Amino acid sequence: MEDNEFSSLPPCGGNDTAFIKVRRHPRRTHDRCAARVRGKKYPVKNWSISGLLMSADERRFSDGVEEEFRMMFALRRTLGIGVEHKRNIVRRCLGEVAIEFAPLTDLIRGKFQKVIDKTP
Repeated sequence: MEDNEFSSLPPCGGNDTAFIKVRRHPRRTHDRCAARVRGKKYPVKNWSISGLLMSADERRFSDGVEEEFRMMFALRRTLGIGVEHKRNIVRRCLGEVAIEFAPLTDLIRGKFQKVIDKTP
């Protein structure tokens, strides 16, 4: 009986392939990067030109609050790029915080593109 009740529900956690196709930009999961918010560094699970998902205590963040943050990328052993921008919390749950970037300036977009171009 329980199987029938749940069979019509979509898979949880965004694993549905239709969900992935809806994204505006492809997610990057293999870059070495972190986000610094209020002086504390958080590991980034994935990111795109429009936002990121980081590992963090969700209780430390509030939905809808726009504030500055810095993303740090390690491209090679001696080369790194820092990108400072504004962000908005869009989702918090179970040790993860999803962030949507404020509209990108040409300068910020260029820095993100440099990371994309320099990583496989």
